[in-house]
This record gives sequence, structure tokens and C-alpha cells, in this order.
Amino acid sequence: MPQVTLKPGRERPIHLRHPWLFSGAIQHIEESARDGEIVDVVSAQGEWLARGFLNRRSQIVVRLLTWDQDEAVDREFWRRHLERAIQSRSILNLEADTNAFRLVFSESDGLPGLIVDRYADWLVVQFSTLGIERVRDLIIALLDELLHPRGIYERADPTARRREGLGISEGVLTGCEPPEVIEIRE
Repeated sequence: MPQVTLKPGRERPIHLRHPWLFSGAIQHIEESARDGEIVDVVSAQGEWLARGFLNRRSQIVVRLLTWDQDEAVDREFWRRHLERAIQSRSILNLEADTNAFRLVFSESDGLPGLIVDRYADWLVVQFSTLGIERVRDLIIALLDELLHPRGIYERADPTARRREGLGISEGVLTGCEPPEVIEIRE
């Protein structure tokens, strides 16, 4: 896996599990590393620190995904993180009071660049980083499998997507188109 090497003394935020790595902390990025791909982050001494998505075009050059060297970022990784996010909302019993709420909130759920909102039987997703854009088909399939919505609709954040070097896309990704008006219960 390609590596990103930090400047000496720049490990502390990563040890504290800060999910972002800015360009000023980076000493070297291996030439084989491609934007949107997963890279390993190592200290100036070569100690493995974390793994995340690379995007040289962004001010946040690496968005960290895991601090466990043995954790593969594969289908099960994404499934576990989505299940954990969904479970954390389930514990709050939000559905007793409303049918509209945020299911996934990006870095706070360990899924940088992914936002998922539920509106009754539909999900609205935002893919706002290059890395998460690269696994969008997998994320959509997992959301469909885990939640069985009537449809999944993409809403783009144009500013965030432009900062990541992404184009704008919106519309139904799977299932049926939501009605013009969705009744929200609160």
C-alpha cells in the first residue's frame, strides 16, 4: 500500500485520533499513491500510524479511516461502520418521535465524506469526498441491504464536491423516486 510520511514531530494529532491530515504535516507522498485511494500514514521514523483516503487536491490531504494496522478497509469495514452508525441512532429511539433524521454523519461515524439522512421510507445521501465517491456503489448496496428503503436519492453539496475535484450529480440512485412531498412526523 502506498505511504504518506509525516514531518518529524507531527504524529500527536493522529495518536489523538484526529481524522484529518493537512498538507503542512506531510513530508512525502509516494509517487505511486493515487488520489482517492487508500494510503498508509507513517511517522518520519517509519512507524505505522493510520490508514486513510488520499486527495492532494484537498486542503485535507488524508482523511483517516482506521488507526488499527490489522484492520482491512474492505466491504466488511464499510458494513461495520454503517451498522454502528445505524445502531447508535436506533438506541436513541428516534423513530418513536419522527421519521426524518440523520443516520450517518461523516467523520463522527468514521465515514469521512458520507452523510445519510432518512426521510420516511427514503434515504438521501451525500458523497462529498473523493475517497467516499470511489466506494459509492458499495455504500449504496450496503444501505439498501441494511435498511431496505423505497429509494436512495443523491443530493450533492456543490462546494464540498468542487473542493475535492468532483463533479455535481444528483438524482435517484436505486429504488423509486420519492414523491414531491414526503410527510414528516414529529
